[in-house]
Amino acid sequence: MMSNFTYFLLVFSVTVLYSITFGLCAIRTNKLKRFSEDWKQTKVFYITIMAQAFMRFVTYALLTWTLPRSETKNESLFLLVSVPDCLFIVSYVLLAHQMVSVFYYTHMENDIQLSLIIHFTRPKHKSVSKFIAYTISAWLSVEVLFFTLYFSDVLRQVDIELELALVNILSATILMLILLYLYINYSGTPFKSDASKDKLQRITLVTLLWTLGRYINGVLVLIDINSAGFVTEIYDERSTYVTACLAVADLVISEVCCFLTVIEYRFMEIFSYAGEDDRNRISAEVFTHPAKAISLSDDTATLSESLINPNPFIDASEITVSTKIGARQNGLGELYKCLYKGKELLYRKISFPRMSGYVLEEFNSEIINLKSIDSGYMVPFHGASFNLPSIGIITAYMPNGSLYFNLHEIKTRFTIQEKGKIIMELAQGLRELHSLGRVHGHLSSHNLVLDSQQKVKISDLGLEKIKKYAGVVISYQNKNAWSSPELLREASRTCVRAKPTDDIYSFGVIVWEIITEEIPYEGLNYSKMQQSVGHEGATPIIGSSFPSDLSKLVKSCWSVETEKRPNFKTICSTLSSIKWK
Repeated sequence: MMSNFTYFLLVFSVTVLYSITFGLCAIRTNKLKRFSEDWKQTKVFYITIMAQAFMRFVTYALLTWTLPRSETKNESLFLLVSVPDCLFIVSYVLLAHQMVSVFYYTHMENDIQLSLIIHFTRPKHKSVSKFIAYTISAWLSVEVLFFTLYFSDVLRQVDIELELALVNILSATILMLILLYLYINYSGTPFKSDASKDKLQRITLVTLLWTLGRYINGVLVLIDINSAGFVTEIYDERSTYVTACLAVADLVISEVCCFLTVIEYRFMEIFSYAGEDDRNRISAEVFTHPAKAISLSDDTATLSESLINPNPFIDASEITVSTKIGARQNGLGELYKCLYKGKELLYRKISFPRMSGYVLEEFNSEIINLKSIDSGYMVPFHGASFNLPSIGIITAYMPNGSLYFNLHEIKTRFTIQEKGKIIMELAQGLRELHSLGRVHGHLSSHNLVLDSQQKVKISDLGLEKIKKYAGVVISYQNKNAWSSPELLREASRTCVRAKPTDDIYSFGVIVWEIITEEIPYEGLNYSKMQQSVGHEGATPIIGSSFPSDLSKLVKSCWSVETEKRPNFKTICSTLSSIKWK
């Protein structure tokens, strides 16, 4: 049995711990006013956290100073300790809903793939608040009934403990299944931004910690279910030092640590951004009036900082769009000729059914990034314009068209020397691109164009985040017959995580295409090509008439072992030794 001094020391320590926890909760409530309207239930969540911390503090303070150990009645003590346990289940349900909501908010929306449960769990869905309220009301009603039966001597203390333990384990298991379902369902859906990914990781880790606490609490109670009651071990005169310390450890792990994780500033920042409508309004205003960017509030600091340099953005009224050049199936928008300041340029119009603020933020960052590229091997980029929900990309116009157009549509007859020149220029351009730490990711003869001197230029570079978004909402696809097997094995038809070795593989296919003047895998649909190339290792057929030195290089570019594919420094060196005759 514990001595009175040991008892006092343990209870006093817990009192101090909960007083600190409650104090931190009270201080952090000033952040609630910055929460978006989309997160009303999160405010309720924090109110329940404060209530629990306060009740725990009051309970242990009473036990430390006003309720002598010998006079503590089991019934009143059990009620004081158990009510916060019931409230913790309420907080856990609310946290689970916030986690599911963050899954929705942090991923790009895909109306085709969204299932019923994800539609239902959107924070703005009318049924969500009612469902959560009904669930919590039902739980609290059941607990009131159980405590009434307990004080009427119909139920024993151990019965209520058993019920709480089972609910803890069951709720934790259900949430783990929901979490697994969400990760599987969203596995092919890109994040809105890196910040969104970070937010989801934070709330997932916190939810897992809370879930671990529920399991620990439930299992420990079940282990001691036949004793006088595990939750009162600290105050039971028959308890040992070990069991009392175990009870304190349970409180620290399953409650205090959980409380501290959710009142941490970085966690609370998850809910502190403006709503979708506000972000759309802010983004539209900023892109229309870039000078206003520096006067935005702290909530939009990231956006405003990225808009300090408005140079890449062109007023749509200054552009005269004329002849439509074409639009490929599942391509990135439509291509037009346009006039800007008296110069003939290429205008790529990308039309979205909807455009959210986060998309504009990402687009803005990528446009500034593109503007910073200065290379003679890339198609010059002039800027971007907005006519929401459409956006325009303005680049130099190449009158001779794409390499694909020349090889397969107008059947330009290139000499072997001209072919060698195109191949070498492409290799040099990709060497420079990779030296800058960049990867194209979806090279093909469609995005290689010829200028007026028949020099090859690389186009369609960058805009990865916009391409991901386009892949979700307008069925954009950039994986094709030139893509590496590694990319084709991925479920998405839009390249998400390209590596330099993917460009090397595509380069090999383009070289084969230039020499043979054939379309790779012509007549094969995407699914069959994906199976054949991605899973069975098929490659274009190299005939006996193919130059032997070049054949060896191309085959090395197609190596199944990606680390054995030559880099472009090696490729350029090899090409320079080939005599094009």
